[in-house]
Amino acid sequence: MMTGRGGSFSAGGLGKGMFSRLYLNALNRHRWMYNATFYRHSYEDTGLLCIPASADPGEMVEIITKEFIFMGGTVDAVELERAKTQLTSMLMMNLESRPLPRALCTLLRNVTPEDLKRVASKVLRGKPVVATLGDLTDLPTCRPEHIQTALLSKKGRLRRTHRLFR
Repeated sequence: MMTGRGGSFSAGGLGKGMFSRLYLNALNRHRWMYNATFYRHSYEDTGLLCIPASADPGEMVEIITKEFIFMGGTVDAVELERAKTQLTSMLMMNLESRPLPRALCTLLRNVTPEDLKRVASKVLRGKPVVATLGDLTDLPTCRPEHIQTALLSKKGRLRRTHRLFR
């Protein structure tokens, strides 16, 4: 919920992504980015964290890499409470069974900044996968192992030979 989502027209209000990290750090600062959305899928033995984004070729890969690193960084108390409230509200509105949301909401209330850092640190050690679509002639030839190195560096910087703007 904190990483969030947003498009270039997401300035509407709560629930539209205007307080999410992606909106504030990526879309609001880089006007050439059209869209960026964080989502996750959880399975019994694995999971997927994804930030699909659309933009003209540029430093988008590095910007998105930095957002993944930011997930494991400092967690502001207000930001965490806002995300918990939003997720609790979403759970309550989308589930029909009353006992399940109560149990989930109790677990959610107990999430701490340290929990987020611990999980993000574990996730960032995984091997990234990159998928691209569209005219890629100006896109840097950035391989997953370069992104993995950037994720582990805690700075998110890709090697100079793989960046368009210096």
